[in-house]
Amino acid sequence: MLTPENIHLNSFMFEPILDMSLLHLYDLYQEVKNLLIKNAVITP
Repeated sequence: MLTPENIHLNSFMFEPILDMSLLHLYDLYQEVKNLLIKNAVITP
C-alpha cells in the first residue's frame, strides 16, 4: 500500500536524478558502462 510517507521518500530519492540534465545522465551512463566493460575484461 502506498502511504504519503512512501510517496515522499520515493520522490525525495529520485529528485536528484530528475534534476540532472539529460547530457549529464548520458555521460554518467557511459562512464558506468565503460567501467563495467573494463572490469569484465580484467576479471575472467
